[in-house]
Amino acid sequence: MAEETKTALAALFRMRGQDTISETEFVHETSYKLRWFTPKEAQRLLQTGLDRGLLRGTAGSVQAAFDVDAVEVPMDYRPGPEALAPPKPRDLFSAMLGRIEAATGMDRPSVVARINQVQERLGIDAEVAAAHLARSSGADVADLLPEVEAEVLRRAR
Repeated sequence: MAEETKTALAALFRMRGQDTISETEFVHETSYKLRWFTPKEAQRLLQTGLDRGLLRGTAGSVQAAFDVDAVEVPMDYRPGPEALAPPKPRDLFSAMLGRIEAATGMDRPSVVARINQVQERLGIDAEVAAAHLARSSGADVADLLPEVEAEVLRRAR
């Protein structure tokens, strides 16, 4: 899905021949000129691009945050509805696993086994056990802690 959004954005910037476009022009181009989307859907494409980090917004303008020339755009390209799909929520546990793996050099099954041991020993949620293991292993997960807290509180309800 993210690829379709990226392809649509690359096609737009290539057709425009500019690396910066105003938000108003973005909506106008993708809805009225190219007839890809309704104005509301064009606004959603813009927001999806921003949310996924494919676009950078500055003072009412946007620019691609990726190399538009590196994206293969088919001839007579027309984006499908998947270009408007919201980003999938990040898998918090997997993100923590990846950071622990990187910090310790351990493989995924070993990290999961250690998290399970901490979880059983302390009687805590898996994400909290992963945060505990990350801290003791030197992996930086400080930016994920608000999400861990929100997840634990959500489950407690």
